[in-house]
Amino acid sequence: MKSLVAAIVLAASLTILASGCQQSSAQTEKKVSEAASSSEPAARVSVIQPQQKNLERRCDQPGEIMPLEETPIYAKIAGYVQSVNVDIGDRITKDQPLVVLFVPELMEELKQKDALVVQAEAQIEQAKAAVEVASAAIESAQANVAAAQAAITRASAALERWKSESSRIDELAERSAVNRKVADETLEQFRASQGAKQEAEAQVTSARAAAREADAKLTAAKADVVAAEARLTVAKADYDRVKALADYATIKAPYDGAVTQRLVHTGHFVQPAVSGRDQPLLVVQHSDVVRVVVYGPEADAGYIRPGAPATIRVQSLDKPLTGTVKRVAAALDTATRTLRAEIELDNSAGQLSPGMYAYVSVLVAERKDALVIPATAVLSEQGKSYCLTVADGRIVRTPIEIGLRAGGEVEVTSGLNGEDQVVPKNQSGLHEGQPAEIAK
Repeated sequence: MKSLVAAIVLAASLTILASGCQQSSAQTEKKVSEAASSSEPAARVSVIQPQQKNLERRCDQPGEIMPLEETPIYAKIAGYVQSVNVDIGDRITKDQPLVVLFVPELMEELKQKDALVVQAEAQIEQAKAAVEVASAAIESAQANVAAAQAAITRASAALERWKSESSRIDELAERSAVNRKVADETLEQFRASQGAKQEAEAQVTSARAAAREADAKLTAAKADVVAAEARLTVAKADYDRVKALADYATIKAPYDGAVTQRLVHTGHFVQPAVSGRDQPLLVVQHSDVVRVVVYGPEADAGYIRPGAPATIRVQSLDKPLTGTVKRVAAALDTATRTLRAEIELDNSAGQLSPGMYAYVSVLVAERKDALVIPATAVLSEQGKSYCLTVADGRIVRTPIEIGLRAGGEVEVTSGLNGEDQVVPKNQSGLHEGQPAEIAK
């Protein structure tokens, strides 16, 4: 075979020289190559043409239906179970009494705290009455002060009168105009007026002291009101604390939903939970809306976004359900390298039960009117993509740029058109420039 190729090359070279044509070395090498390859047998290949179509990338993974909320119900206080008002499967409404505990000592303490509140309120009324009494005493003392001051005025006037009269009578007595007895009587009246004035001044001092005492009593009475009001505040706070504990004796539903587990019966003694591992009294779920939880692989993690359309298939339902991704975890699970996504579905009809298995298909990316070839047609070398095409009866290595990958298909963004003949698979025996025959 090698000798035959050499002979052909030599014959071609002699023909070129004999014709006297002047050709470049590059043209010569091309003709030599074509002459050499013309002896290679043609490869029989199947080809396809790129298709213009809508390309969808979907994340198809198993999922699980979970309740929107699930709550284990524990006791806050210790006590005996007086009644259990619900059972497994019962529908519940928010604040509905579920379990009632019997805690007699707490009820008695609540009565005591209520009595202390009443007592504190009575003390406030008593202190306010004392304020009124003290206020009245101040008014009385102020009136006494005013009366004593008026008495001083009268005593001062009388003193002046008798002082003047005593001087006049003394002068008359010295001239023997009146007898000495009259002068002595006048002097006595003058001295009596002096005493009356001193008495009035003493009464003013006493009345002012009484006014100050009444004012001090008023201040004390007002302080007693403040203290009584503070005691009432403390009593009410203490009552509210015990009342809050007593309210825990009635365990209520946290939301509208259903009972899924019952682990307590009448007469059981229950205690407050010390950790989340303790056995609850009941377990309730809010399942009018359910979560469909799916874990996308790392390859799809960059595409899954809230709002992405999703199709959910459940074995118990004939028709698939549709929804959208509601929320996506901010990070991948380091153990599984998967991304958690949740889809919320209306379950007011009760057709979905938490715990059901589901198969979820999430549309993570879409290209309209994309140029598409099979993924098996794409080859790569040194980080660059290419495919093999057939043109003018030979294999051509065609560089391409690829976009979205979806299943077994790839979007071609540049390098091909809809008329190219692309070798879809089994390219290992083919090379650039090889003669090719398209299989019909």
